[in-house]
Amino acid sequence: MLSGKAKWLSLMMLALGLSLTPALSGLAASAAEEQTPTIKQMKLSIWPEYDESSVLVMYSGEFAQNTAFPREVSLRTPKDARITVVEGDDPKGQHLDLNYKTKEEADYKVVSFTLPNPVFRFEYYFNPIGSEPLRNIDYAFSATYPIDKMEVEIQQPLRSTEFKVDPVAAPIGADKQGLKYSQLVFSNVPVDRKIELKLSYSKPDNRPSASKDQASTSGGEVSNSSNSNIGLLFIGIGVVGLLAGLAISWRQRRLVPRGDSSMRSILVESQSRPMRSSMKTAAESTSRKSQAVTSFCTGCGAAIEATDHFCRFCGNKSKRGAYAQNP
Repeated sequence: MLSGKAKWLSLMMLALGLSLTPALSGLAASAAEEQTPTIKQMKLSIWPEYDESSVLVMYSGEFAQNTAFPREVSLRTPKDARITVVEGDDPKGQHLDLNYKTKEEADYKVVSFTLPNPVFRFEYYFNPIGSEPLRNIDYAFSATYPIDKMEVEIQQPLRSTEFKVDPVAAPIGADKQGLKYSQLVFSNVPVDRKIELKLSYSKPDNRPSASKDQASTSGGEVSNSSNSNIGLLFIGIGVVGLLAGLAISWRQRRLVPRGDSSMRSILVESQSRPMRSSMKTAAESTSRKSQAVTSFCTGCGAAIEATDHFCRFCGNKSKRGAYAQNP
């Protein structure tokens, strides 16, 4: 049997263990969460025969904020991929070219690099393009991290016909070069999920859609023609309304003779005075008008209040308003 002191020590150790259990569980959960970074959002662009007779693939995305940085991250590419861009951002948001290393793993090439913050950009080319006019391209993306939302953008090459994507992608518009785009959207993509795409089209030549110079200054800025037309319609309505308002104001000024001070007072009171509460008395209104209208514009003859620096109708500078003191 245990002595009294031994029993006391056993009880103390048991109590200490119970009190530490929640804290240790929390630390374990935090460590597990930290070991599994999540990509909050990502865009995957697939541009066949854009500026080369091959396929340009671009990743751009951002990790979730619960991931500590800097950290090493890895992305998968086809085995024959030629990597051209691996970028992150510095604390000021400037693009940084990052060093990387590669290794082969099953059907993929794994590219690893140290990312300074959550934002990344990654580009490569691979070449499944044959010499036949009918093109058939198989592409497979494999997720190395969970992805909350991923947009897949597919560009149709210029001079191509019968363009098809399997699974079917929704058209989203064209850019200023005339290149058409379609899109697929995936949510809650798990680790190691494989997204397979099949592209097919006919093209009579092997010339790319753009030269290298064009590719560096344009491409990818998709515009929707219906949205553009709606925007132009609203702009047109706004311009017409502005011109109509200016014409009415100009005509009203022309209808009032410059020498008729009583008519000028009526015009100013009907157009420029703010609406007042019905609780105001006629005497208060008359008193305020007599204090406010103190002179008339030398340009158009409209009444000018003591605090006006410029005429409200023609914009002519008011000497009285510029130097008058508030009562």
